[in-house]
Amino acid sequence: MRVAIYAQARSGSTTLAHYLSYSLKFKLILEPLRRNNLNTYSYDEIWKQDNVVVKFLLRDNKKVEKISNSFDKVIWLTRENDLEGAESLAQAEFNNKWHEKYFYNKYSFENKHINKLKEYRNTHKKFIQSQGNFQITYEEIFYERVGIPKINDYIGIKSDRYIHLLDIKNKYRVNKADAKRSI
Repeated sequence: MRVAIYAQARSGSTTLAHYLSYSLKFKLILEPLRRNNLNTYSYDEIWKQDNVVVKFLLRDNKKVEKISNSFDKVIWLTRENDLEGAESLAQAEFNNKWHEKYFYNKYSFENKHINKLKEYRNTHKKFIQSQGNFQITYEEIFYERVGIPKINDYIGIKSDRYIHLLDIKNKYRVNKADAKRSI
């Protein structure tokens, strides 16, 4: 079986990809078409190899069609809260730290910049949602928890051994109140 995640940036896609990879015992390939990853994986690894989970973040219609045709299961992942997604994206881009915990200060970025990122994210979200098929959101997985059984059923995961990876306490954004409670 070949599994793809096609997602918005800052939607929990890396965490979800790790969860699927560990649960299925499949090879994990993260963003193989990103500029600095282009020569990391072979064509066959990305598009033909069995027992693989591949995460994509891109906006190329030809590649999106290829994903749909090349994978047995595709999870289309978005995030409902465009503001928090934009803030997370601004923070990650500013610090060039994509998978580390951070405190967000709303005064760190101009509203104009955040609004531009929100608009970009909303456009990309609508594109992903237009693809149909198996749709899930960050909120359904990490907050509401209703997305996890849907994913497990869709992919055929029977064990909850790695369910802890999808716990909201693992999110990168740390609120000051949460940090005080953990001290």
